[in-house]
Amino acid sequence: MLLKQKFMGRKPLYVLPLFILLATGCSKQNEKHPEILLSDRHSASYEWVYEVAKKYVQNKLSQKTNVHKQTQFYRNHGDVLPTLVLLDYHHDVMPDQNYATFDEEGFVDFDKKSVNSADWAGMLLEQRLIGKIIWASGRDLLLPNRNSRANWFDRSVTKAAPGVKEYEKDHVQLMDFHDLIKAEFEEPLIITLDFDIFTRNPGPDPDSFCRELADWIQNQSPLTFTMCLSSVYQDSPADLWRWLKIFLAEYKKPAEWKLCSGLYGEKIETNDDFVGWMRWNDEQNFFKNGKECFWPGPYLWFNAPAYIAKALVEKQISADERNGPAHYAATQDVLKSWEALAERTELESKIRAGLGVDENQNVGKKLGEMAFSHMFDNVRTIPLQSCESMSPQSTGIAVRFRTKNTDRGCLSLYGGVDLLNLEQNIAFCASEAAKDPRYSAIAAEELSDLFANVSVFGRWKKMNEAFDFCPGQDSLLLEFAENRTLLQGAVAMERNYSREDFLTRLSLKAGLGPYGWKKKDCVLYKAQSLSYFYGYCKN
Repeated sequence: MLLKQKFMGRKPLYVLPLFILLATGCSKQNEKHPEILLSDRHSASYEWVYEVAKKYVQNKLSQKTNVHKQTQFYRNHGDVLPTLVLLDYHHDVMPDQNYATFDEEGFVDFDKKSVNSADWAGMLLEQRLIGKIIWASGRDLLLPNRNSRANWFDRSVTKAAPGVKEYEKDHVQLMDFHDLIKAEFEEPLIITLDFDIFTRNPGPDPDSFCRELADWIQNQSPLTFTMCLSSVYQDSPADLWRWLKIFLAEYKKPAEWKLCSGLYGEKIETNDDFVGWMRWNDEQNFFKNGKECFWPGPYLWFNAPAYIAKALVEKQISADERNGPAHYAATQDVLKSWEALAERTELESKIRAGLGVDENQNVGKKLGEMAFSHMFDNVRTIPLQSCESMSPQSTGIAVRFRTKNTDRGCLSLYGGVDLLNLEQNIAFCASEAAKDPRYSAIAAEELSDLFANVSVFGRWKKMNEAFDFCPGQDSLLLEFAENRTLLQGAVAMERNYSREDFLTRLSLKAGLGPYGWKKKDCVLYKAQSLSYFYGYCKN
């Protein structure tokens, strides 16, 4: 029987002989810590769980005797399969429309199948890599909610292939958290947590539910544990980052933490991504321009609050290799940016000092309001430079105005900006950007549709090669034939650019064509940048 009821009382303590305690301590020192995967999209869990489950199943099969054909045994005997505990508002068992191809051992051929966050768990079930899914869809599922979830699942699998519909119905069990904590499992567990569970039926206090889940999970011994943020389903960036902060603080069990940041140029995975990204774009001041914000792919993690970056660095998180080299490389960029957090914090401290604001105030709002207040000034004089623009002590600034989808004007001071005289520099840049000759002059009636992007960049460093920069974190300066062209790192975030996309846009801006950055005489510089966004508000 898969599931038994368990009495959740305290177990009595026993006094053990000293030599047993010493032996136990030695074995624990040699014990490998469990791995934990953190990502934004739940589909990142697929290859992770696939590899762990496949290895477990193969080990179990190797212990069996009189097996004439391993594949047949593997596909027809559920007694060797682990159970997936899915802590998730969604069931992630959408029917597979691609009818994946299996290799000679009976395992899926990765080249013939791509999964997404809506079907990854169902795919593992169809491949017989997991024997059952325990779907815990909330903390408190009263009968109306429970019936609604069950009907939703039934509707989802109606289009499944012949035989798959019945199999999935028989091997997915819906419950709430109260059922789960009373359950005892005979099969080994794989646990996965989606933070969208805190947005629906989390009980009276989502923060408390987050602590309960962290406590329950760390008291299990799963084969592996994955968790995802699912930012596109979240209603509040501040809430999501706070829940992750709570979970990280509550989960104290030693583990090897891994991060999968997603890809540059992240594509829409499901319709939910499209809806979520459109919502972020429509409500930019709330979702993208605050102290806590959402962006696609690695840009989500680049812009994670400092307290999250610090907590994950303290857990010695490293880049996940199971999702492929492109994911690994992007995640390495994120981790390097967190290592350079001190440099970015120092730069922001100088900005705050120049603005006269403390750590509790929104720098982006202050800078944006300053840019809007001066955009129609008639400032003719360039502020006095504090040093040469390419000196090691130099700081630069750029002010850019745009609508949700179109640039309306920009002006940059590459360096020499005195941050203690920040308003004068912003006033000059804003007034010039508002009448940028590349665009029609900004009119007052446009203000309600405008956003201000203020970027502050540190000293310029010559790049070792063209890809020697971090998209979204570094602004680039292209020097060719005694001309210089700058492109702010913020553009990469806003347009979800890859490295090559960003270099192409820089080259086009410089008038060198899309591949101008490859010219031998081009010299590229990078500067770590802080980007702030603010939408106009007449009040």
